[in-house]
Amino acid sequence: MQLKKLVSNLTRLLELAVDFEIKPPDLIVKSRNRVSIIRYLVGEEADFGLNESDDARLVKFVKAYANVLDRLPEGTEIKVVKFKVDLGKLLSRLGNEMMNIRASLDVVEEPHVKQRLLSKLRVIESLYRIILGGKSISRLIVVVKIHSSGNNVDTVKRTVSTLASMAKNVIRSELGIYIREADTSEISWIIRYELGIVDNPGAKQVVIDNERVCALVSPIPKYKKPSVDLVNSIPIGIDLETGWPVLIPVENLTKHILVLGPTGRGKSTFLATLIEGITSLTGVKILGIDFKGDLVSMLEDSTVEIADPREYPINIIEKPEYFGVVDWGLALSDVLANVLGLKQETVV
Repeated sequence: MQLKKLVSNLTRLLELAVDFEIKPPDLIVKSRNRVSIIRYLVGEEADFGLNESDDARLVKFVKAYANVLDRLPEGTEIKVVKFKVDLGKLLSRLGNEMMNIRASLDVVEEPHVKQRLLSKLRVIESLYRIILGGKSISRLIVVVKIHSSGNNVDTVKRTVSTLASMAKNVIRSELGIYIREADTSEISWIIRYELGIVDNPGAKQVVIDNERVCALVSPIPKYKKPSVDLVNSIPIGIDLETGWPVLIPVENLTKHILVLGPTGRGKSTFLATLIEGITSLTGVKILGIDFKGDLVSMLEDSTVEIADPREYPINIIEKPEYFGVVDWGLALSDVLANVLGLKQETVV
């Protein structure tokens, strides 16, 4: 009875007035007032050099897989089709390619062309060593589909374009696979493959190491538990969803930091926590300017010393010992120009 009902529903669905149109790289499906677009992306090439690293770098690379699921946009579908690899033919082809590149390097003079050839040579040499070392590799066709729907074709197209750009960047940065937009023939092959009409999707095949194959086809954990390094990191809070501590490596604090957010969402509290962590755990001294005056009230009295600029007048006649002559002159002219409202070049 349930099977009969399912067949009946499927029959009614197929009888609906639905228009299909392929406009590379999209398949556009129109039904009444609804528009659905599928953006097709295919693998162009893979970066083989990542897998020749030492164990520490390899572990770091594998951990990066946990970021893929969170970073991929909603409506992303990845299909991986595996093919047989003839290692003998592949090694022969790689060997010929390396000899051709080395011959080109002997005659090329343009620096940018030579650099491009050197980069290509390093990748091919890396793959060659992986094969000779007995490591497993796979030949794949990688198909990525981005789904979106709405009431307006242009709006949906803009959405899938944004999502596709995100997906391409994530897959390239996290898995080392370069993705491009599919053309008309590739979209047709992929659709026929999914319908069982042909034996493969007909897109370009790429060769990658099997660790990345596992990352593409295995379940990816939604959350990656961070490593807790309290010696070289500053704890700033707890992730509300996972319950894990949120840490900022001290080395990242040598850069400019911009904290944005609506009023009352904890920007000053975050800065106060960050300042207390830096001063208490690293011994680094911080000079801050609190324009509103609310940040200093959140800091422990023992960790802060308030300086009133009026208590430290500048003597423009005597140069402090810690200033060089040139630096003192530049700082003084800058201060006077701002206070007096003059152009700095007019202040001697």
